[in-house]
Amino acid sequence: MARLTPLIICALVAGVASESLTANPIRKVVGMLQDMQKTVEAEGEKEKNLFDKFMCYCNNGAGSLDTSIQAASSQIEALTGRIETNAAQKSQFQQDITQHKTDAAAAQATVKESTAMRGKEASEFAASSGEMKANIAAMTGALDALKKGLSASLLQTSVGQTLRNLLEHSPAVPDAERSTLLSFLESGEGGSDQIVGVVEQMKETMEADLKQTTADENEGKKSFDSLVASKDKEVGAAQKAVEEKNCSRR
Repeated sequence: MARLTPLIICALVAGVASESLTANPIRKVVGMLQDMQKTVEAEGEKEKNLFDKFMCYCNNGAGSLDTSIQAASSQIEALTGRIETNAAQKSQFQQDITQHKTDAAAAQATVKESTAMRGKEASEFAASSGEMKANIAAMTGALDALKKGLSASLLQTSVGQTLRNLLEHSPAVPDAERSTLLSFLESGEGGSDQIVGVVEQMKETMEADLKQTTADENEGKKSFDSLVASKDKEVGAAQKAVEEKNCSRR
């Protein structure tokens, strides 16, 4: 209204100044004022609507903005916590994978070492058992021949040579009797019963040793097979765990 006052004054002055030139000048001025009033009211109503909308936006917008900010803050906190959890989980997975690979490598190394040791033991058993079986067979033949009587012809055979070797080197022959037995064997006279007794005792001892050696070999094979099966399971479990951890990291 303050800015309209000059306009109204100008309109009144213009109306008074032209009063002498125009009929009914007051009516014209009143008409002009009425038109101006309508225009001012319309503009005022428009400004009022704009002001109301602005205030509504300010009031509602601030609340919506606060709500959005709070929601965003909550999401940031949740995402931050999730990132930290994922980072910790990833670090743990990496440590687990390293440990699983170490366990698998250790199990494989154990299998490799045990396989080499088992092979050596098997070779030693084959050599020793083969020798014992040959000696037992030779002693069996020697006993059959000795029981028929000690003769010079026996000493010239392979059985006689084996018998002489056993009497010379076997720990089953008492040292005090070794020279006497060899003397009987060399001369081919007398002492056959004594030699038979010693050979039978050596044969029994060697058969017992072969039985025990064979049992030990069988137990060694059984233990080796059990160890390999156990280590294979460990390797398989470790490899599966590595695959699962790698899939979880993706």
